[in-house]
Order: sequence, then structure tokens, then C-alpha cells
Amino acid sequence: MYNRKITDHERAMLNSGVIGYDVILLVGQSNMTGEDHIVEGIDDDYSLHNNRVYQYETKANIDITTAPYDYNGTTNVMSLATGPLDHPQAAALVATKMGPWKTFVDDYIRYSDIPFRKNILIVPLAAGGSSFQNKWNPGLINYEIALKAMDQVMNESLNPSKSYKVTTMLFNMGEADISLLNMDFKTDFMRTYNSFVSNLNGFDANVPVVLTQISGEYEHIRYINGATNVSMQEVVTTALVELADENSIFELALTDGL
Repeated sequence: MYNRKITDHERAMLNSGVIGYDVILLVGQSNMTGEDHIVEGIDDDYSLHNNRVYQYETKANIDITTAPYDYNGTTNVMSLATGPLDHPQAAALVATKMGPWKTFVDDYIRYSDIPFRKNILIVPLAAGGSSFQNKWNPGLINYEIALKAMDQVMNESLNPSKSYKVTTMLFNMGEADISLLNMDFKTDFMRTYNSFVSNLNGFDANVPVVLTQISGEYEHIRYINGATNVSMQEVVTTALVELADENSIFELALTDGL
């Protein structure tokens, strides 16, 4: 047994009444920002959250319409997480819609044994109509937004009394990819994922990734290769299944109409 003086960081955490934040990243396309209309009494019921679930206001801090990005590196803007979230795209596009984040967070609170004094921070990063080739490959706009947003979220000098740990990435994308020539969804995903592991602040190969199946309404988009006529939606779904089968850290969530 030994005695030691607590650090200023530990003292600030104790005084704040919060022992840190579990950080959940929202990555992908419009389905992640909000696909269905908000259902009153369900999507707007935040009673489980008990004022513990916050969002990083991505759009308020990063202007995706200019290059280089207008990145506010001095202020960490957070607010209680209520739909619609502050994804880096026009808010009007998702003003009356709800993405899958709330269902996940509700279950996260119910079943993950998260300590009562620990909060949750959602980081909205999705953009409608996005694919790997137009926004998510390393170096492209939403990939770079993710890096900049997480550099600020994980910056201890900006948040001296808070402790942040990335615990999950939610991923939904593929509908824009299926219309692209020479699309290899599995290869594209792993390229961006591996780059995130190397470069995304707070994210590493031990963080679970929840992959969500894309909508079956795209079954009609076909790929003709000689005698082969396949559904591109099936090609993406097959890639997601293979990713989950081959990587224990990935989990595929089947969906109905997402």
C-alpha cells in the first residue's frame, strides 16, 4: 500500500461529478443522419438518457463548404443529444428524421453496465449521398472531417476535466456505392477503416464497429457481367457479411427498411 497526491486532472474529474464519456461515432450516409420520420412518443422519448447523452456539434465546428475547412480549434461545442443531430450537412435535410443512433444508445444504457456517473458523447459524421469514392476514402472531405472532429473531441487541453474513450463506431453506407463502376465495397471499407485505425484520434483496432445492412429497395439495380446478373444491393450485403465473419471486432446488424 502506498499514498500519492491526486493529480489536477483527477481532482477536476471528481469535482465535475462526471467520470468521463463513452464516445460513439456515427459514420456513413443519409440513413445514419436520419431515414424515417420521428415517431412521437418513441423517437422523442429521452427519459432513459437522464441528461447523460450529449452530441458534439460537428456542423457548428467544421464548415464543409470551404477549403481548407473552417475548423474551430479553440471551442469544444457540446449539447444534449436530441434529434436531429448536428451532422456535417444541411440541417433541413434531416429536420424531421431519426437515424439509428437513439435505438443503439437506449440499448447501450440498458445493457452495457455503463457507470451512472459516466456520460455518452455522440459524434455525428455522416452525410447524405456519400460513398467511399466521393467522400470517405482517405483524404476526401468526410474522412478529413472525421479526423478534425476527433482531434478536437480528444484534445485534453480543451477538456481538462473530462475523460473520453471511443467505445463504438456505427456504420451505414452502400446505397451510393452500388451505382459506381469498379466498386469493391469490401476493399474500400477496409482501406478507410485501416486508415482510421492509424489516424483517427481515439480510434483503434479494438473499438467495435457495428455494420448495418442497407435497404432492400435497391434490389433492382443490377450488374451485368457476361451471363451473370446480380443485385448490387446483394453484392454490398455479401461484403458486409464477409467483413463481420472475418473480423471479430465487426458486428452486422440486420435491418428492415433502413
